[in-house]
Amino acid sequence: MSPYERPFDFQKLKRLSANLESRLLLCDSTNITSSSLTTKGEAEIIPVMDELFEQAPERIFITCFSSNIHRLSTIINLAVKHNKKVIPYGRSMISYLNSANELGMIPNFEKAVRMPETVKADTENLIVLLSGCQGDFRGTFRRFCMGEDSIFKPRPTDTVILSSKAIPGNEKKISLLLNKLAEVNCHIFTPQTHLVHVSGHPGRKDLLELFSEYKPHHIIPIHGETYFIREHIKFIQEEYPNAQTHYILNNDELIISQDLKLKTTQCEHFEPILIHGKGIEIQRPRISERRKLACNGAIFVSLKLSSTKAKVESFTYDYLGLPDLIHQNDDKFKKFLNHYFITINFKDIEAATEDLRVAIRKYFDQSLGYKPMTTVHVL
Repeated sequence: MSPYERPFDFQKLKRLSANLESRLLLCDSTNITSSSLTTKGEAEIIPVMDELFEQAPERIFITCFSSNIHRLSTIINLAVKHNKKVIPYGRSMISYLNSANELGMIPNFEKAVRMPETVKADTENLIVLLSGCQGDFRGTFRRFCMGEDSIFKPRPTDTVILSSKAIPGNEKKISLLLNKLAEVNCHIFTPQTHLVHVSGHPGRKDLLELFSEYKPHHIIPIHGETYFIREHIKFIQEEYPNAQTHYILNNDELIISQDLKLKTTQCEHFEPILIHGKGIEIQRPRISERRKLACNGAIFVSLKLSSTKAKVESFTYDYLGLPDLIHQNDDKFKKFLNHYFITINFKDIEAATEDLRVAIRKYFDQSLGYKPMTTVHVL
């Protein structure tokens, strides 16, 4: 039996549900398209990790989900065996590991775990646990791979283990980081090459076992991409036609009537609320503005008008995120502005500044091939 988790108690489930008139199952869809028909147990990665630790020439860096306490416990236990120290690196990694230790879930914590501030980059026999396994922009794993971390930078003698799989949509980010590690010539091990990760989600054979033991009358696929949910419904209809399937998405309602009939209702779908900083909501149009700034850069032009608003007395401008060579044409841009000021009427300031903004964008489109975001400010 696995030292980590007990087998699911199907007998208890059948005993508790035997007299139910209608059985409903909300079922995980994450692995429905996976080639792995069953999900391995957490303990099965131990021999592989043990061998990798034995072979590692120097430092070992591991990234995984910080909430996977069983995985962290495996790494710490093996660290004790191989006389290595474990450094949790990243806010979530430190937080989860400390919480697990407080609950008595990490027996070898005191023997192996050290905090980042107690070690140096050249400290020997280190295993560094990196948070941000999905390549998060501000994550510790990304910072390390890109060589941007203040303490740990990748070296050819490093062993890097990805003890997690990419959540759909994150594959490209993680691939970029693996390429950065490959440029340094690190020793890289992933779930595609070695058994260094097991899923927390059931495979198709696991699902069929659950269906046959529980014998649900209704099955609702959940937890997965829309494509996964549709594939899960097809799978149920082909392999377990005894159950009625139901298709629901976020914000939909599932209504169970007094006579135990099920009805799904599509409700108004609300856009996610985006939070940035100290719990402050940021609207989608502002996100769009940030994206344009990141892609196209920006130009800021400030004008000082005469008291009669008949002419421009002076002006200043500044660039943000544009190529340095743009400064070589400053004289040409000044001539463009001076010529434009002669033709424009500033009595209607709002209309005049908008016309100027559009003209500046078109001007730079000719030399750059794109239109920077442009702001015109009148003093």
